[in-house]
Amino acid sequence: MHSEQLYRNFYDTAPSAYINVGEDGVIRHCNRKACEILGYLDENCLVGRGFLELCADTEHGIPQARMILEDATAGENVEGRELQLLSAEGIPLWVSLSMNSIRTREGTAGETRAIIENINERKRMQTALAESEQRYRTLFNQLPQAVIVYDPESTKPLEFNDAAPSLLGYTREEFSTIGITDYEALESAEETATHIERILDGNGDVFESRMRRKDGAVMDVLVNVRPIEIGGKRVLHAIITDVSSLKHDKKLLASQYTVLE
Repeated sequence: MHSEQLYRNFYDTAPSAYINVGEDGVIRHCNRKACEILGYLDENCLVGRGFLELCADTEHGIPQARMILEDATAGENVEGRELQLLSAEGIPLWVSLSMNSIRTREGTAGETRAIIENINERKRMQTALAESEQRYRTLFNQLPQAVIVYDPESTKPLEFNDAAPSLLGYTREEFSTIGITDYEALESAEETATHIERILDGNGDVFESRMRRKDGAVMDVLVNVRPIEIGGKRVLHAIITDVSSLKHDKKLLASQYTVLE
């Protein structure tokens, strides 16, 4: 009796949330942490209710809970499955659930014991990060200038927006396989390598150059490039603007002034 009371005290005061579910899917026991996570006063609010009643009516709620119960009842140790439960206020709540079946002496499935971790804040942050990345990606791809992140060793692009391959007349797939020297029309390969080293050793560079399109046409460009660090590696972040029309207009204007003189 004394040992049973000790176990009960340990169960009730454990830092993890525990819920025991009977073979009929009804909650038999739960501890204080489970009530706290779900927003209930005490175990009387949960014991006797079907486990599925606590699950949100969402893709990651009831359907996922059914699969978890089936797997646990079949003898599988369920580890860290993400699931949406319902709080006492009826608000979907993300949890990580581990569940295993307590076998009877005959070896058949008895109660299932669930350990629940509240991951709602983690999921909220993940969602916010994904939305932020999507907004960045949208803005990145809508920029009219070519924006490219280069591997300084291979000079191939690690990341680029839609304007980059379009500027040079390539498809995205084609552009991802070629390096700077495949379209740089002003510097030699050796000069480009030296230029890259100088940029990596400094704070960046802004310069004019000429680039060759896939169709062979050569254009004047303005390149703004600086070294940045991504994942512990130094890379080159470049913004390339086609200034061919501007250069042409300047030459035309200069020739008109010459005629007037």
